[in-house]
Amino acid sequence: MTGPALRGALHRLLGEAPEAPDPGLRLGIDLVHVPRAAELARRHGERWLADQFTARERAQLAAVRGTPDATLAGRLAAKEAFLKLLAPAGGLVLLRDVEVLRGEGGAPVVHPHGTALRRLRAAGIDRWTLSITHEGEWAIALAGALARPVAPRPGPPSLPPPHRGVRAMQQIADWIQGKNPKLGRAVEPAEDLIEGRLIDSLDFLEFIYLLEGVSGRPIDLAEVTVDDFRTLDRIQERFLDPAARGAA
Repeated sequence: MTGPALRGALHRLLGEAPEAPDPGLRLGIDLVHVPRAAELARRHGERWLADQFTARERAQLAAVRGTPDATLAGRLAAKEAFLKLLAPAGGLVLLRDVEVLRGEGGAPVVHPHGTALRRLRAAGIDRWTLSITHEGEWAIALAGALARPVAPRPGPPSLPPPHRGVRAMQQIADWIQGKNPKLGRAVEPAEDLIEGRLIDSLDFLEFIYLLEGVSGRPIDLAEVTVDDFRTLDRIQERFLDPAARGAA
């Protein structure tokens, strides 16, 4: 399907006539391995579920009969696909801020909250659609939206160089390498962990738990951005340097 045809189909799916100029088409797709999602839920229990899902979502998941693991993986894939509709810059978006519920007839319905809702507004997105499917041990989700033009926002200021915290940083580097056994090398201090997908979205909360342990203080996800986790240098400066610990 060509670009114009795809935009037209998305317009029709969202129940609106095409406008001139045509709004920007955004698509997000994600797939989640069902056994992996089930293992994460078993390993981390209720805390992990509460960090990923709202109370309404957890109630629906608890009521699933027959294929609970596949449903769990499908909801995670839907959240990740929907997040990909948002602009890459901005604050960290919690998965539970993208609430995915079973609507009438069984179709998934997204209810954005908090940072997710603010990012949608900033991106000029006010209508979207979402679909979930399964194939074997995989759950796949596709999200689509039409973004209206918005004025660009300035980026964050540059940050001073960090200090070194050898023991804690080694634990963090070891965790990252353990999650990426095919990497075959040490993680560089300034390497982009987000763009390089060295911190996987499904393992992100496990990483937060590790970071809380080595830093000795809780981390409020409402007060951090994705850039705070972008490099080992930034992680050290933001969470492990004496000034950061003293501010807790």
